[in-house]
Amino acid sequence: MSLVLINIMAIKSNSLPDELDNPFYIANKNFCEEFEKYVLERNGQVKGKFNVWAYYVSGKINVPKEWVLSYKKSNNTSLGSTPILQSEKEYKEYVLSLIAKWETKLEGYGSLKIRRKTIWDVFLLLSIKNANLYSENRKYIVFSNQENQDLLQKLTTTLRPFFDSGEMFQVILKKNILSIQISTDRHHFNIFEKLGKELN
Repeated sequence: MSLVLINIMAIKSNSLPDELDNPFYIANKNFCEEFEKYVLERNGQVKGKFNVWAYYVSGKINVPKEWVLSYKKSNNTSLGSTPILQSEKEYKEYVLSLIAKWETKLEGYGSLKIRRKTIWDVFLLLSIKNANLYSENRKYIVFSNQENQDLLQKLTTTLRPFFDSGEMFQVILKKNILSIQISTDRHHFNIFEKLGKELN
Protein backbone atom coordinates (compact mmCIF):
# COMPACT_ATOMS: atom_id res chain seq x y z
CA MET A 1 0.00 0.00 0.00
CA SER A 2 1.52 3.32 -1.04
CA LEU A 3 1.18 6.50 0.95
CA VAL A 4 0.01 9.71 -0.70
CA LEU A 5 1.71 12.77 0.77
CA ILE A 6 -0.50 15.85 0.91
CA ASN A 7 1.16 19.24 1.26
CA ILE A 8 -0.86 21.20 3.83
CA MET A 9 0.21 24.82 4.14
CA ALA A 10 0.75 26.31 7.58
CA ILE A 11 -0.32 29.63 6.05
CA LYS A 12 -4.08 29.39 5.57
CA SER A 13 -6.43 30.80 2.94
CA ASN A 14 -9.65 32.48 4.02
CA SER A 15 -10.95 33.16 0.50
CA LEU A 16 -14.37 32.12 -0.75
CA PRO A 17 -14.56 29.07 -3.05
CA ASP A 18 -15.47 31.14 -6.09
CA GLU A 19 -12.31 33.26 -5.67
CA LEU A 20 -9.82 30.39 -5.94
CA ASP A 21 -9.34 30.80 -9.70
CA ASN A 22 -8.84 34.55 -9.47
CA PRO A 23 -5.34 35.47 -10.76
CA PHE A 24 -4.79 37.82 -7.80
CA TYR A 25 -5.63 34.99 -5.39
CA ILE A 26 -3.18 32.72 -7.21
CA ALA A 27 -0.46 35.39 -7.05
CA ASN A 28 -0.99 35.88 -3.31
CA LYS A 29 -1.02 32.12 -2.75
CA ASN A 30 2.25 31.72 -4.65
CA PHE A 31 3.82 34.52 -2.62
CA CYS A 32 2.79 32.83 0.63
CA GLU A 33 3.92 29.38 -0.53
CA GLU A 34 7.37 30.72 -1.43
CA PHE A 35 7.65 32.42 1.95
CA GLU A 36 6.57 29.31 3.84
CA LYS A 37 9.00 27.13 1.86
CA TYR A 38 11.89 29.53 2.56
CA VAL A 39 11.23 29.60 6.31
CA LEU A 40 10.59 25.86 6.74
CA GLU A 41 13.71 24.92 4.75
CA ARG A 42 15.64 26.79 7.45
CA ASN A 43 13.86 24.94 10.27
CA GLY A 44 11.84 28.01 11.15
CA GLN A 45 8.28 28.60 12.27
CA VAL A 46 5.66 30.22 10.07
CA LYS A 47 2.08 31.40 10.33
CA GLY A 48 -0.33 33.63 8.46
CA LYS A 49 -3.44 34.03 6.31
CA PHE A 50 -4.17 35.19 2.79
CA ASN A 51 -7.00 35.72 0.34
CA VAL A 52 -7.59 37.29 -3.04
CA TRP A 53 -6.99 40.84 -1.76
CA ALA A 54 -4.57 40.61 1.15
CA TYR A 55 -2.08 38.57 3.14
CA TYR A 56 -0.24 38.66 6.43
CA VAL A 57 2.55 36.15 6.98
CA SER A 58 5.21 35.90 9.67
CA GLY A 59 8.15 33.57 10.14
CA LYS A 60 10.94 33.09 12.67
CA ILE A 61 14.31 31.72 11.55
CA ASN A 62 17.93 31.52 12.78
CA VAL A 63 20.60 32.41 10.18
CA PRO A 64 22.31 32.00 12.76
CA LYS A 65 20.98 35.13 14.48
CA GLU A 66 17.24 34.91 15.19
CA TRP A 67 15.14 36.99 12.79
CA VAL A 68 11.40 37.56 12.53
CA LEU A 69 10.25 38.26 8.97
CA SER A 70 6.75 39.48 8.21
CA TYR A 71 4.98 40.59 5.04
CA LYS A 72 1.65 42.38 4.87
CA LYS A 73 -0.60 43.45 2.03
CA SER A 74 -3.85 45.21 2.97
CA ASN A 75 -6.63 46.73 0.91
CA ASN A 76 -9.35 49.37 1.13
CA THR A 77 -11.90 47.58 3.31
CA SER A 78 -13.85 50.82 3.63
CA LEU A 79 -15.32 50.11 0.20
CA GLY A 80 -17.68 47.61 1.82
CA SER A 81 -18.38 45.06 -0.88
CA THR A 82 -15.58 43.53 -2.92
CA PRO A 83 -15.07 45.50 -6.16
CA ILE A 84 -14.81 43.87 -9.58
CA LEU A 85 -11.31 44.62 -10.80
CA GLN A 86 -10.33 43.68 -14.33
CA SER A 87 -6.72 44.81 -14.62
CA GLU A 88 -3.49 44.68 -12.65
CA LYS A 89 -3.46 48.51 -12.59
CA GLU A 90 -6.89 48.60 -10.92
CA TYR A 91 -5.75 45.96 -8.44
CA LYS A 92 -2.62 47.89 -7.46
CA GLU A 93 -4.69 51.04 -6.93
CA TYR A 94 -7.03 49.08 -4.65
CA VAL A 95 -4.15 47.79 -2.53
CA LEU A 96 -3.31 50.41 0.09
CA SER A 97 -0.42 48.95 2.05
CA LEU A 98 2.56 46.75 1.25
CA ILE A 99 5.02 46.34 4.10
CA ALA A 100 7.85 43.88 4.69
CA LYS A 101 9.38 43.97 8.17
CA TRP A 102 12.64 42.28 9.19
CA GLU A 103 13.49 42.31 12.92
CA THR A 104 16.31 40.98 15.07
CA LYS A 105 18.01 41.60 18.40
CA LEU A 106 21.18 43.69 18.04
CA GLU A 107 23.27 44.69 21.04
CA GLY A 108 26.28 46.95 21.45
CA TYR A 109 24.99 50.01 19.60
CA GLY A 110 23.11 53.18 20.42
CA SER A 111 19.76 54.17 18.98
CA LEU A 112 19.58 54.73 15.23
CA LYS A 113 16.89 55.74 12.76
CA ILE A 114 16.72 56.21 9.00
CA ARG A 115 13.45 57.30 7.42
CA ARG A 116 11.99 59.18 4.51
CA LYS A 117 12.47 62.93 4.72
CA THR A 118 9.49 65.23 5.26
CA ILE A 119 9.12 68.97 4.62
CA TRP A 120 9.48 69.60 8.36
CA ASP A 121 12.91 68.01 8.59
CA VAL A 122 14.65 71.21 7.56
CA PHE A 123 14.06 72.38 11.15
CA LEU A 124 15.35 69.11 12.62
CA LEU A 125 18.54 69.35 10.58
CA LEU A 126 19.16 72.78 12.07
CA SER A 127 18.32 71.91 15.66
CA ILE A 128 19.37 68.27 16.24
CA LYS A 129 23.09 67.52 16.23
CA ASN A 130 22.87 63.84 15.21
CA ALA A 131 20.41 64.40 12.31
CA ASN A 132 21.84 64.31 8.78
CA LEU A 133 20.66 63.68 5.26
CA TYR A 134 21.68 60.27 3.91
CA SER A 135 24.59 61.14 1.61
CA GLU A 136 23.64 58.62 -1.12
CA ASN A 137 19.98 59.60 -1.26
CA ARG A 138 18.90 62.95 0.13
CA LYS A 139 15.26 61.83 0.27
CA TYR A 140 16.17 60.08 3.55
CA ILE A 141 17.24 61.47 6.91
CA VAL A 142 19.54 59.69 9.37
CA PHE A 143 19.51 60.01 13.15
CA SER A 144 22.65 58.36 14.54
CA ASN A 145 25.52 58.90 16.96
CA GLN A 146 29.19 58.50 16.06
CA GLU A 147 29.30 55.13 17.86
CA ASN A 148 27.00 53.67 15.19
CA GLN A 149 29.11 54.52 12.13
CA ASP A 150 30.23 50.94 11.47
CA LEU A 151 26.67 49.62 11.74
CA LEU A 152 25.30 52.50 9.67
CA GLN A 153 27.76 51.70 6.89
CA LYS A 154 26.74 48.03 6.86
CA LEU A 155 23.04 48.86 6.79
CA THR A 156 23.16 51.52 4.09
CA THR A 157 25.49 49.47 1.87
CA THR A 158 23.47 46.24 2.06
CA LEU A 159 20.07 47.91 1.90
CA ARG A 160 21.03 50.44 -0.77
CA PRO A 161 18.79 48.88 -3.47
CA PHE A 162 15.77 49.83 -1.32
CA PHE A 163 17.01 53.40 -0.84
CA ASP A 164 17.69 53.74 -4.58
CA SER A 165 14.24 52.43 -5.52
CA GLY A 166 12.42 54.42 -2.83
CA GLU A 167 11.01 51.21 -1.31
CA MET A 168 12.76 51.76 2.02
CA PHE A 169 10.29 53.06 4.59
CA GLN A 170 12.45 53.16 7.69
CA VAL A 171 15.22 51.51 9.69
CA ILE A 172 15.04 51.72 13.49
CA LEU A 173 17.38 50.44 16.20
CA LYS A 174 15.83 51.01 19.60
CA LYS A 175 16.30 49.13 22.89
CA ASN A 176 18.50 46.56 21.11
CA ILE A 177 15.85 45.69 18.52
CA LEU A 178 16.64 46.38 14.86
CA SER A 179 13.53 46.81 12.68
CA ILE A 180 13.69 47.30 8.91
CA GLN A 181 10.47 48.22 7.08
CA ILE A 182 10.22 48.12 3.30
CA SER A 183 7.31 48.99 1.00
CA THR A 184 7.43 46.01 -1.36
CA ASP A 185 5.46 43.11 -2.84
CA ARG A 186 8.59 40.95 -3.20
CA HIS A 187 10.42 38.76 -0.68
CA HIS A 188 13.97 40.05 -1.39
CA PHE A 189 15.49 36.97 0.26
CA ASN A 190 18.84 37.61 -1.46
CA ILE A 191 19.22 41.01 0.20
CA PHE A 192 18.01 39.64 3.53
CA GLU A 193 20.68 36.92 3.43
CA LYS A 194 23.42 39.46 2.67
CA LEU A 195 22.22 41.53 5.62
CA GLY A 196 22.19 38.48 7.89
CA LYS A 197 25.83 37.75 7.05
CA GLU A 198 26.85 41.36 7.67
CA LEU A 199 25.23 41.47 11.12
CA ASN A 200 26.31 38.06 12.46
